[in-house]
Amino acid sequence: MEDEKLIAGNGRAAEFLTNHGFPVSKSTFAKWSAPSSGIDTAVEGYWGQLPLRRPSRLLDFARSRLRPAPTALPAPTAALPAELVTNESAG
Repeated sequence: MEDEKLIAGNGRAAEFLTNHGFPVSKSTFAKWSAPSSGIDTAVEGYWGQLPLRRPSRLLDFARSRLRPAPTALPAPTAALPAELVTNESAG
């Protein structure tokens, strides 16, 4: 999508993601974007010091960070101790 309007800066990228259902703060996004993080935040190039990103690649990046939903709750490993069980029929 070569005709996409580029998003300039980490703050605008974080705002864009938040507006598209991926809530993230400017600070968190800036940490992800740091070279030392090793995370590819879909930078296309730079305008001065501002990183430029395509909206479609930014959304792909956000989707790649999703983790699977848990399928079921783990089964309890032990029964509750007797002192924690209440007897409602006792008067």
